[in-house]
Amino acid sequence: MSPRKRLSLEKAMEELERKEEHFRRACDQIVLLNERLCSSAFRYKRARRNDMKSFRYPLRLRLSVIDGIRNMFYEFAKQKAVEVQCLRRALSNHLTVPEVPNDQ
Repeated sequence: MSPRKRLSLEKAMEELERKEEHFRRACDQIVLLNERLCSSAFRYKRARRNDMKSFRYPLRLRLSVIDGIRNMFYEFAKQKAVEVQCLRRALSNHLTVPEVPNDQ
């Protein structure tokens, strides 16, 4: 393998690791945002049940903001997953050794 090709493979591996880390962090944030969304929804339902009108509006706004942020993280994670998949496919094409036919 030529030094230039080895260098490009090393860069591709580093890029893959970086994109996988971004994907993992985005997934972690989605999990945290889901938890916040559940707790805010619980508070909103409790305020609605107890007819606490002064609490309902800010909680409803918070729910919509958290949902929007979660959707943005979801789109980011989806984009990174596609990039990771493309990089893995490209690396597997570079690293696969062509089979040599057996002449027996």
